[in-house]
Formats: sequence, structure tokens, C-alpha cells
Amino acid sequence: MDNRINKALAPEFRLNEAELARLDDLIDGSLVLKSDLLPSNWYEQNMIMPASDTYPGPARYDRTPFWAEPANCAHPDHPALDITIMGPAQMGKSVMVLNAIIAYVIAQNPVNILFLTGHSELSKDAMEKIDYVIKCCGLSHFIEPAVIKKRNNKTGDTSEKKDFRGVSLKAGSITNHNLLRQNTARITIADDLDAGKISKEETGSTIGLIKGRIKASEDRSKRYWVSTPQTRGRSMIEIQFNKSDKRYWFVQCPHCGNNERRIKLDWSVTVDDKNTGGIIWKLDKLGRVDPKSVGYVCQLCAGFFDDRNKHELLNTGIWMPTQEWVEHYHYGYGINGLYAPHGMTSWFNLASRYVACNPAGAARNEADYKTWKNIDIGELYDEPTETLKANDLQINNVRDYPIGIIPESMGMTDGNGAAVMMSLTADANGTLNDARLDWELVVWFESGANASVKHGSIGTFIPNQSQAQKDADLRERWSYDISQPNNVWKEFHRLVSGTYEKDHGGSMGVFITAIDVGHCKDQIYEYIDAYTPAFNIVGVMGDKEHEWQKSDRDVKYFAKGKSRLNLYLVNVNRIKDDLARQMRLKWNPTIHESQPVGFMNFPNAAGGLYDYKHYFSQFEAEEKRDDKAKGVFIWQKKGPTSQNHFFDCKVYHLAARDILMELICKNEMKLKEYNWQVFVDILMGR
Repeated sequence: MDNRINKALAPEFRLNEAELARLDDLIDGSLVLKSDLLPSNWYEQNMIMPASDTYPGPARYDRTPFWAEPANCAHPDHPALDITIMGPAQMGKSVMVLNAIIAYVIAQNPVNILFLTGHSELSKDAMEKIDYVIKCCGLSHFIEPAVIKKRNNKTGDTSEKKDFRGVSLKAGSITNHNLLRQNTARITIADDLDAGKISKEETGSTIGLIKGRIKASEDRSKRYWVSTPQTRGRSMIEIQFNKSDKRYWFVQCPHCGNNERRIKLDWSVTVDDKNTGGIIWKLDKLGRVDPKSVGYVCQLCAGFFDDRNKHELLNTGIWMPTQEWVEHYHYGYGINGLYAPHGMTSWFNLASRYVACNPAGAARNEADYKTWKNIDIGELYDEPTETLKANDLQINNVRDYPIGIIPESMGMTDGNGAAVMMSLTADANGTLNDARLDWELVVWFESGANASVKHGSIGTFIPNQSQAQKDADLRERWSYDISQPNNVWKEFHRLVSGTYEKDHGGSMGVFITAIDVGHCKDQIYEYIDAYTPAFNIVGVMGDKEHEWQKSDRDVKYFAKGKSRLNLYLVNVNRIKDDLARQMRLKWNPTIHESQPVGFMNFPNAAGGLYDYKHYFSQFEAEEKRDDKAKGVFIWQKKGPTSQNHFFDCKVYHLAARDILMELICKNEMKLKEYNWQVFVDILMGR
């Protein structure tokens, strides 16, 4: 019943929320069409996949046989109340499960559907795909046409709602708790569940709100929970899967499966102290995965087989529960990337991507590994807590070159190529009238390695001073106020506008300067505005330090600030993850032709610069912790007195590099796709 109609009634005849829900349930129940067809059978008979699909033509579940049962849970007679699907991205669950459910409901079982996506901007795209499914299945005549009613509100057929046969399909975002509070549905589909937050302080549990939408018809409703998993302990799909009977797709090994023994395909399986099963491969002379070597070792018989006959292998499978229901009638379906059929991905591709983020003799690229684990394999990622070791950096990365000189000849000897750009960063601390800028100059080589040229501090602020020490300190304080004669900007601008000598002749200026604007930002922006664009200066500020980040290979280091020009919001947690990895990089000049991308070089200590106490110790002032109160893993200072300013300067260097890359490649050159090597070619005039 339309709530606007309810409000138009006299007060004594109006229904409360529970009564409205019961009325909607009664209407829903009267519209159910009993059908002997299962959703998967109906979908195969009616859906034609487009030419752009991996498998064009009539829909067929024999290619992805594991998706038939989750789709069939939508039949009114199936006992499932909750259905959780946890698996990798791009393996057909949207096309063969979610689309099938929606089309089947429109044709055979008209009830209210609430379709939730990970982000509000994805709801429109999802509805456009549903439009195509409706068209392909010949269901367009069931959808009421769009009608403009009072106040210019559209009903019937919109980007957020489809009215059909007295009920409707509504689309929205999991993150929109107001939407969850205001709509009831017999079938709820929460797609990309882990894109939402487990709870919001003001509105409560996301899962609880979704469950609350079907209270009036709880015993006859269906709730689909679908997602690629993210971080263990922070994942809503993990919560839901743990409440289910945890079904996995067990297949018959080609060697021992003739006696009906079945195995669950896993990346790695520990059999006993000496034996393992799972995916194996060999590397060629260049360190690449040999395609012919990739295969699976059965954990039951130790037989080896590859994925050339994967179609037959998948069709020997059945879903088998592995635990008792924690919630009654909660069916859980967990599947990993090893089950991807031909045309989607192969075991060779999975092994190659694994090797790429776990290079031999080097530190694991944690960000890429997390993406591989979540997106490619479809399993939970265990976020490591991390403590940095500055001593290792000082021992392994200090080189024989003097402070203040660009070591270009050293870079070329090391195989890194020429110096291509310089960045200058500054971390602001202190107060308005007792300021200090900690700064660092860095040069970047063609290979992506870099070298610190000089660091220092400008200003008077002394951290960790007691009040008595401050009272006794009669020095004249420096200020962030550019109008004051004792401002820090006069000396800092000499760095910004200066030129720096190379070790074999020639010089180079600063290409981009990034200044922390976390506090005293108005005064800092007076300086930035005064000298931009003549000098390429930007303000940077940490963004989303306490928010969970979705796994994605394309997550950027920064986002353009909306409050003013030349402001960039920096994803400091993501950058610190990469910086920690770069601190662990190893380079042996007798073995490696060039330094790894991101390898950091530092000059010999002299004059109080680049020593442990005043510089390197700041690289271990933070550690990555599990902040259980906030429900995230974040980088935090070890203690309130820890100094991390030069560590932050390194963070801003990585951001500044990518900001300049975007400014030149995207904004000036209008390139849609670019990377470091494209950027280098532009800078070198190639």
C-alpha cells in the first residue's frame, strides 16, 4: 500500500508501520503464482546472453553448474530463508544468480524486491543491466510505464524502481540506512555486501536493518547476501557465511574420483607434515610461470591434473555443507577462483598474478596480494599488523653520495637511468606563531627508484617541551603567517625556487611541492596561492585514515579536494602500506641489473643530517595496528611523543609523484591511460 494513500486517510483509519507491512504481505501472497519450474530451468528457457557476454546465446548452467542451486533457493517452496554467496569477482554470480532471480520473480512469483548495491552510483548501472535482462527474457510487458505524478515524481519504470503486477523492484545502496528503514520486501538482495559498513553509530547494524525489512513475512521471505570478501574480522559476508551451513563445491579428482571420493579445490592444502596439495607450478629462467607446469595435486591421492578439462571437472561437483546451521535455513555457498570456467580465468593466470605480488627474493606487495586474495581467489585476507625497522633501512639503503647533490651518475651506474624529476615535501607542525616545517628533497630516476637529496627543518617549534621549558625559552618564534617578517616561508621558498647540482654536471629544479595543510591551513594556503602556478605547489591532507578501504588494484593514492584549488586528499593508510613494502625492498648490485621500483637511496650522514636519532628513527615511529574500537587496521604512532615527520614527508612524496603524473598525463596530455614509464617518456621528450 502506498504510504501517501495511508496518510490521506482520516487519522482513525491510518495503519501503523507493522499493519502496513502485514497488508503488503497479504497482497504479495495473493500474487504468488505456483510454478513447477525452478528458477534455473526457467532462466535457461528464457534468457539469451548478449554477444558481448563471455558465453553468448542461451543461458546454460552446465558452464557454471555451481550457480544453479543458489538461484533455485529463490523458489517459493525452497526452505532457504537466508542465502549467502561468498566468492571472487567476475565469476558469473550476478548474471547466473541475481539476474535469474529477478527475472524469475517478475515472471513467476511477483513479490516486492529490494536490490541493494555496494555504492549508490552503482544502483543505476545495476538497474540498466536488469532492464536488459527484462528485455531479453520477454518480460517488458509486465513493467508499468513511467508516469509523472504530482511534484514531478516519477513512478512505474525509473532508474530506481520497476513496478510490475502490483509490486515493485527498488534499487539502492547498502550504505543508505534510511532506504533500509523505509522499505519492506519479500526478497532482499544485498550485492557487494562488504562495500558497506558493519554498522553506523547513528543508525545501527546494516545486517540488522536489512533483516528488519521482512519482519511481517519472515517465514516466507528470502534474503540474499552476496559479496567478494574483504578483510577477515571486518567482513559482513564473513559474518553471514559463518551463520550458514558453509557449503562448498566438491568435485571428483580425475585420478581417484571414480569411487565417488570428492575434493574441495583449494590454493594450498596441508595434508600432513611432509605432504601438501593444491596448485603447483614451475618458473622459467626469467622468473615467469611456465604455463605447461601449472596444475593441481590432489590432497587425497597426490595425483596431478591441469585445468584443460575443467568443464568436465566442474560438472562432477556437488554442494556439500561442512557445518550445522548456526541460523536455521541459512544456506551458505563459498567458492574460490580455482572454479572459474574456461573463458573467465585459468590456473596459469592465477599463478602468474600470485607470483607477481610475491616476487622471489623480495617483500610481498601486500596491496596487490590483498587484491589477489579477495578479487581473484575470493577468500578473506588476513591483514598483518606491522612494525617498521629503521635500522634495516639505514644499513641497506645508505649510499656513498654527498648531501645536497643529485646522484645521477650513481643512478645510471645502478641501472636506474637518468634523473627525471624532483619533488619537495613538507610536514607542518607546531602552532601558528611557533611554526616548524620538516622538509625533504627527493630525486626520481627513470626506473622508478629514488634518492633523498637533502632534508631539514625550518622554524622554532620544539616538540615535547614542558611548559616550564617553553616559559624559559626566550627565542623569537617563527610564524606561518606570510605577512609576518619572521615567517617560515622566506626560507622555504628558497628550496622551492632553487636549482640543485648533479654529481656529473648540470642542475635540476623542483617539479612539484606538496605541503601538509592539516592545520594552520589558511596561512599555509596564503603561501601556496601566492606562488602557484609559477611554482607547482599543492596542499595535501590525510583522508579516510580511519575508514576501511575496498580491495582494488586501481585505488589511487589521492583524490582531488573539493573545498579549494590545489588541495589533494591523500589515502595515507594505502601509501603507508606501500611505503612499508618499499622499506623492505632488497637490492644486490652483483645480482640485479637495476634497483626495484620504489627502492629508496639515502646519502652519507653528515652535519647532523641522515643520522638515526634525527631522521631514520622517524621511519619506525608508526606501526600498523588492529583498531578494534573503530573496526579497522590503521597506521598509528607508537606513542604520543613519537616523531614521524620525515616518515610523513616520504608519504607525501609518493602522493606528489602521482599527482604530478596525473596533472601532466591526464590534464595536459589528455591521456586516458598512463603509467610511470609513459610519464617518464613525456618528461624526457621521447
